[in-house]
Amino acid sequence: MSKTGSYSEEIDVHSEIQSICDKVKAAVESKTDQKFDAFIPLKFIHQVVAGTNYIIKVYVGYAGADECIHVKVFRALPCHGGKLEVSGHQYPKTKADILKPF
Repeated sequence: MSKTGSYSEEIDVHSEIQSICDKVKAAVESKTDQKFDAFIPLKFIHQVVAGTNYIIKVYVGYAGADECIHVKVFRALPCHGGKLEVSGHQYPKTKADILKPF
């Protein structure tokens, strides 16, 4: 678990991260002007602030491709509605690229 204000180490995804990716896919496609057939989260890091920042490595490539995108998502605290907002992205990336704050 990360301390408030610092990012965690890379973590394997779980159902909550998949759910976040499902909810923000359309916003990411709009921001990148791309349509992704695949949108599969692989790893993530997070930072606890007045809510949570997530940086998620998402596989978007096609059969045999290594293409990924790093997506930064802010989730507001439940008392503020828990809204998800895509606050940045880095594209293209590969599976080997390390997740780091941006």
